[in-house]
Amino acid sequence: AIVADATLFSGAEVNPGWDPDDLQYGYAAGTSALSLDQGTVEFHLVPLVVGAPARIRMLPPSDMVRISGAVITAYSTLLAIRRDPGRNDFAFEGRVAAGAEESFWRPVIDLPRYAAGVARGRRDARRRHRGRWSAGRARGPRARRRPPGRPADR
Repeated sequence: AIVADATLFSGAEVNPGWDPDDLQYGYAAGTSALSLDQGTVEFHLVPLVVGAPARIRMLPPSDMVRISGAVITAYSTLLAIRRDPGRNDFAFEGRVAAGAEESFWRPVIDLPRYAAGVARGRRDARRRHRGRWSAGRARGPRARRRPPGRPADR
């Protein structure tokens, strides 16, 4: 089990003095004794061909964040990413310029739960892949190592 304990800090996660419009941007991320990536989630918009929907990737992957809406690949970027004030639900709307991938950081709320959710997802992904693959070279009958000092077979 993963336990997320953020009791070292107390008080509001988000400064009540922030203008509500600022809470959509990474610089207004909350603070916590347990946070991840400075309290933000990273969205990568991958444009495809003009007129087609762009791919939206979230880093790190998390089931604590939901994405809705779509972004169209176009010749210029005009984009809105809005978070529901009480949840980590992000709505995408607009267009992104064809060519290079673009990245955007948005603050998440309930930072300890978000960090624990990401850690749980990574742990579960490792468990699913255990035993299915490994790094290195395959060893067959001809790839045996010989003991040190012993000549190679001819």
